[in-house]
Amino acid sequence: MLGVDLIYINETQGNIVMMQYKMLDEHRDAKAKMADWIFRPDPQLAAERARMNLPAVAGVPGDYRLNRQPFFFKFVKRKHGAESDQSLILSLDHFDRVLADPALAGPRGGVKVSFDALAGHYLREADLIGLIRSGYVGTHRVETDAVAPFLEQVNQGQRGLVLAWQHPLTPPPPAEPDSSHKTPVPPST
Repeated sequence: MLGVDLIYINETQGNIVMMQYKMLDEHRDAKAKMADWIFRPDPQLAAERARMNLPAVAGVPGDYRLNRQPFFFKFVKRKHGAESDQSLILSLDHFDRVLADPALAGPRGGVKVSFDALAGHYLREADLIGLIRSGYVGTHRVETDAVAPFLEQVNQGQRGLVLAWQHPLTPPPPAEPDSSHKTPVPPST
């Protein structure tokens, strides 16, 4: 639906981050006697990327974000048919730059995505989790408030949605009742 595999919702800070997983394959260059990790874009990537858009939301953000873009890509190294625990994460706008950078072009239409190729400019999972917890990345609260009920409905319909939902440690204070709906208090006798 949104072109993502995992959704983090942080109710405490009011942000949502959405993750798309991609596999990296090792490529060995016999002539240069070097190896690198390659991601090969396919037609499915274009379709997923096209779905990575949130509708405009009315309201003025009252909270700060380093990056309000909720979409990230997690690249996982494939090793001999299994996944490695080593991964790196790029924001959507950073990934777009990597795809367009001729210096990162790999063999057979691939893109080099590794520590060396990116010169260490990426996030590890723990880094991203810290940014999500602090509310520094992801949607603004007004966007989250608009999107969260929609995600809840999808989740209740059991459509395969995977969520990582961080609830506040203490429940929010109860809302003040609307004065127009107050129950009249009978006079005391």
